[in-house]
Amino acid sequence: MIFGHDLIRTQLMDAIAQDKLHHAYLLDGPRGIGKAGFAETMLPHILGGQGAQGLLHSGAHPDFIRLEIEADPKTGKMRRDITRDQVEKLLQFLIKHTSLADRKVVLIDAADDLNVNAANNLLKWLEEPRPNTCLLLVAHRVDRLLPTIRSRCARLRFRPLDRSAFMQFAESQGQDQDQERDQALLSDPERLFTLSGGIPGQALQLSNPKVEQAKATLSKLINTSFDTDPLALARLARSLLVSPDIEGLNMSLRLLRHSLREQAGAADNPAQANFAAIAYKETLNKDSQAKSLNIDPAQVLATLLLDLRDLARQGQTHV
Repeated sequence: MIFGHDLIRTQLMDAIAQDKLHHAYLLDGPRGIGKAGFAETMLPHILGGQGAQGLLHSGAHPDFIRLEIEADPKTGKMRRDITRDQVEKLLQFLIKHTSLADRKVVLIDAADDLNVNAANNLLKWLEEPRPNTCLLLVAHRVDRLLPTIRSRCARLRFRPLDRSAFMQFAESQGQDQDQERDQALLSDPERLFTLSGGIPGQALQLSNPKVEQAKATLSKLINTSFDTDPLALARLARSLLVSPDIEGLNMSLRLLRHSLREQAGAADNPAQANFAAIAYKETLNKDSQAKSLNIDPAQVLATLLLDLRDLARQGQTHV
């Protein structure tokens, strides 16, 4: 079930009803916002025809194909990107006549995984699309896409859920099978709404017990003004990452900012509150720096923790 994004849904349903679907849609928004899930709920409507839902569930709809990173048949390991050969097979699929539906439909999850050759190959089709085709391009970071690809797609911007939609999402998780995660999500949805910024995927990851451990460790570091051996602090950074990628860094920074913000507002010592407020500012934009410079997320977090330690030591007479 999809929560929120009502305007986008209405826009697509109106286009389907009026037979005015664009040949390609760019589903733009942060990872975990629900773009691919939303697209999947729309597929039966876009494809139309009797039995579309059942065929999609079984993976047997002849007029639909999903394009995503695959395993290398030679090594058995997952590739790092979507290749030109994959796009070539996709284009061969698109030029064939439909079997059951009124159009051919493709879901690319995610378009920012296309390598350069694959993106250029796809662009050729976007420049001269065949009628009765519809591509849904999920994009977590549109800046990774060729500008010419972006310009040839109708853009659907997915925003974080508002509080009401997020609470509906949180309540729905009680029906899931991951009881430990669901208990964390359901026990304090307000806090998770704040931490996740209204992004369901991040809320689910933040419900992980490892996140609570990281939060407790970060709170302890803040309370002690990061007074820890520098080498130990650098080693600790890797264990504090929710996951070893940019998304994990982003969530770890959210936890750190949340704890600093709480300390800044609740500390009995004015100097300690002032330190927390200054430290909070130091954490801003660190995730974007890691993205732009392609730096190891653990290194970014380690450097930040050491900087906060130095900041605390500089103001030791006040903190």
